[in-house]
Amino acid sequence: MHPTREEFTAHYGAISELELLDLAQQYDSLTESAQSALRAEFAKRGLAPPIISEPAEFDARNLVTLRRYRDLPEAMVARSLLMADGIEAWIQDENLIRIDWGYSNAIGGIRLQVDARDEATVEAILTELPVSIPLIDETEYFSLDARDAVPWICGCFR
Repeated sequence: MHPTREEFTAHYGAISELELLDLAQQYDSLTESAQSALRAEFAKRGLAPPIISEPAEFDARNLVTLRRYRDLPEAMVARSLLMADGIEAWIQDENLIRIDWGYSNAIGGIRLQVDARDEATVEAILTELPVSIPLIDETEYFSLDARDAVPWICGCFR
């Protein structure tokens, strides 16, 4: 079922030198008969095999969690402020919370993470933020008489 060495030799003889060099970059992924035919074609054309560089070592980021939020909007505001200052930030577990926000408490909140080398800068930025932004003054809202609640909310009957 696999192509024979002769079939590889015929195919490699018909392709350009540039295509041969590109193919040689994937030498380790070729079958043994394909490798043999490729070496023979390089020798026939008098080409020097390319130097295959080792893949770059994976550079993992050292992320630290600086804040945990219960609600996604607060985490997104904090991330957008950091990104506006040119600091990369990630929200971990964002998609899980989007599916069901009730999981937030179960998993320990939404984690705002940054690179460890930016930790001090980010800490200074985040300490300037309020813990949460109140939308209404709850004491004023709950102290209203039930008859005043609708006009107070929509402002249409005063």
